[in-house]
Amino acid sequence: MNFAKIVKELRYESGLSQMELSKKLGITAAAIGHLELGKREPGSHTLIVYSKYFGVTTDYLLGLEDDFGNVIIEKEAPQLSAEELQIIENYRALNPSGKKLVKQTIDTLNSSSSSSSAKKYS
Repeated sequence: MNFAKIVKELRYESGLSQMELSKKLGITAAAIGHLELGKREPGSHTLIVYSKYFGVTTDYLLGLEDDFGNVIIEKEAPQLSAEELQIIENYRALNPSGKKLVKQTIDTLNSSSSSSSAKKYS
């Protein structure tokens, strides 16, 4: 999640309007609106104010950790080619025994590929 979604969610969970939160944080309601819409990025002062008020870390506000303090690692999903997408669609259309056969075939191909690579470097 990004800052805009996180702070909006925190405000909703607290049952506060943007105006009420603005008074508590000393930030204008317009600024809160822009932050929640993602039209403006928070500065360090804003991060600290939100962090102290809601009792969360700045890393949580920035979407770098979850609410339990676990670091969130976002990996960019690789883009699939048209051929790869077609293979996935075909796989999904298979019955369970067909899927099992495809998996076994892939495992066999991967293990024989690994074996031949190992022989090259021996």
